[in-house]
Parts: sequence; structure tokens; C-alpha cells
Amino acid sequence: MLATCAASVLSSAEVGRTTMTIREPLELAAEANPDNARELRVRFQQWLRRLGAPTDLVDDLTLAVYEALANVVDHAYHPGHPHPVMYLLARLDHDQLLITITDHGCWRIPSEPGYRGRGLALMRCLTTEVDLHSTADGTTVQLRAALHHNPKEPTTAP
Repeated sequence: MLATCAASVLSSAEVGRTTMTIREPLELAAEANPDNARELRVRFQQWLRRLGAPTDLVDDLTLAVYEALANVVDHAYHPGHPHPVMYLLARLDHDQLLITITDHGCWRIPSEPGYRGRGLALMRCLTTEVDLHSTADGTTVQLRAALHHNPKEPTTAP
């Protein structure tokens, strides 16, 4: 069950709109479990669309955020923890998207890592910057990306 959710999240009827008028941060908190990680991913994706982010950026950042949330679910809290909570804060600072995923757990290595272990590398490929800060009081992942990418104009030889 979601604990909190910002008013800037879209209703399903508004998802297709592209507007730059909504600049309110997205602040979400939820119990750290797979269903809530998916719900936070959807709400983050809606928020980006509401900002008018390009489709490729929406896809990239949604995947990066979901990887960070999945890490909270998989690694932050031991089974039976009484309050396994994950937090997602996304805000726009001029033309930069600043995204923070936080938990108050203690990193756990999975008992069967299998094919896993690529989430941080994926986050680094999909964003401009990734900062990971882990302490005994929890982990914070900060992601940064430009809202609009202005590709360089191709140069022609004289």
C-alpha cells in the first residue's frame, strides 16, 4: 500500500498530454515490495510525461528509477523487517531532472544472485550522473539527467 503520493501525478485520462506547466516535485513513499516498486515506476513515468519529457528520456529514466527501486526491494531490508519503506523524490531544477531513491535498510547480498548485478551499470548508462551513498542508516541513490537534450549540429567541412 502506498503511504503518500504527490498531487502532481496524472490521472489516466491526462497521461497523453504534453505540457511544461507542471513543475511540482514528485514525492512518493511506499512499503518496499515488488508491487509498490511497479506502482512508483508508473507514477514516475506519468510525472515525466506531464513535464513533456521526450519519449526516449521517459523510457530511459523510468527503467533507471525502477532498477533503483528494485534494489531497495531486493537488498535493503531483511525478511520480516517491520517497516521496509522506499522513498522516491523527483524534481526539476531548471532543465535538470534530479531523482532520489532512499531507504533506511542495510544492504543485503542476495542468497542466489544468478543473472543479477547489472542495475547500477544500467542506471549509469541511462542517466547523466549516478551517485550512490550507503551508510548504516540506509542507502540513497541520486540520478541526474537533462530534461531536453540538444544534440550538436553536424559540422560540415569548408
